[in-house]
Amino acid sequence: MRLALSLALSLIAGPALALSCLPADPVRDYLQAAQDKAPWIIVTGKLKFDKKRLPRTDHRNQALTPPETNIAARVRGKMLTAQGFDKKVDLNITLRAICMGPWCGAPQSGATYLLFLRQERGRYVAFADPCGNNAYKAPNKKLLNRVIDCHQGKDCSHPDPFNRP
Repeated sequence: MRLALSLALSLIAGPALALSCLPADPVRDYLQAAQDKAPWIIVTGKLKFDKKRLPRTDHRNQALTPPETNIAARVRGKMLTAQGFDKKVDLNITLRAICMGPWCGAPQSGATYLLFLRQERGRYVAFADPCGNNAYKAPNKKLLNRVIDCHQGKDCSHPDPFNRP
């Protein structure tokens, strides 16, 4: 009886879904931005926005979750130049929260981030995806130095996410 019940339950249960991401890597983001035809800038600073505007997944009807939600935001901090993060900035930007199925980027207003900002139609856009690409909360000095090294033409390699030799 238990075997029959277990088999019946396994047949009617829906598939388990999970989001699979490569580890977020600012060097990979730097290299991708460098290859893009659109201009990008890189800043570190405090990101502020209305957190009520972040998308929320309706788990009963996931199709209603928009793939992108644009939110007015502001970032105050420093922009990357040839010398490092040394140019003060105070920018009104668009924060684009990206959803992949039921998983959405969920940045925190008031937190410090390393942000890769793409220029679109004269405005800079920060991307917040569920995998953590292009927006790094509380960046440490080592992470910032990796990006500075890339920008200065030094070592710009990034670790193989699959740990291949």
